[in-house]
Amino acid sequence: MTLDVMKDEMVALARHHVTEGRAIVERQRLRVQRLASAGRSIEDADRTLRLFESALALFERRLHDLAKGADHERRS
Repeated sequence: MTLDVMKDEMVALARHHVTEGRAIVERQRLRVQRLASAGRSIEDADRTLRLFESALALFERRLHDLAKGADHERRS
């Protein structure tokens, strides 16, 4: 396996994590909305949402860095 192939696989895995993370964040947003609409406490669900959003931001930064590095190396 070449280094380029390994880097491509890392980018693909990072894209997968971002896609899954976005879906998780959206489901949690809907959960918070449903709880709020029902007049229930959203404190725990909202805290969880913020944690998921933070994790997603990390995944997105990692994807950006990996993709940027892979593109830069291909041009060199």
